[in-house]
Amino acid sequence: MLIAPPTTDETQRLALLRSLDLLTELAGNAQREIQHREAAVHARQQVDSLQAVLAQRVAERTAELQRSEAALARLNREQGLMLDNDLVGIVKLRQRRIVWHDRAWRTCSATAPARTPAPALKMACTAAGAGRHFAGCPTHEAMR
Repeated sequence: MLIAPPTTDETQRLALLRSLDLLTELAGNAQREIQHREAAVHARQQVDSLQAVLAQRVAERTAELQRSEAALARLNREQGLMLDNDLVGIVKLRQRRIVWHDRAWRTCSATAPARTPAPALKMACTAAGAGRHFAGCPTHEAMR
């Protein structure tokens, strides 16, 4: 059986079908590209939103840290004033030796505090001895 060559109408119809297939494929590709771009735009919006939230939280934490630092600085000043005052003698001992003392102790102490061994301080640590040890001290006299 012989196959007759396609007629012009059939050739045009086949060409149109091929063109239609190509257009359908192009339309599918274009649709996928649009979906990818929409997904990218949506992802970018989410990133922008998260960056805004992150920036806000960083600002809040920074403000909180600044408030904490200010509170700690104030507490350190208060403690410094409390420990280094002229009214109450405070001494810190380590291995029965004075390692730190405040101004009131320095004012009222008759001996060099860094060299004073703890047994010599025993009198200053007792209620009865404190009055004798600090007798004549201007701060102690002012507190009476």
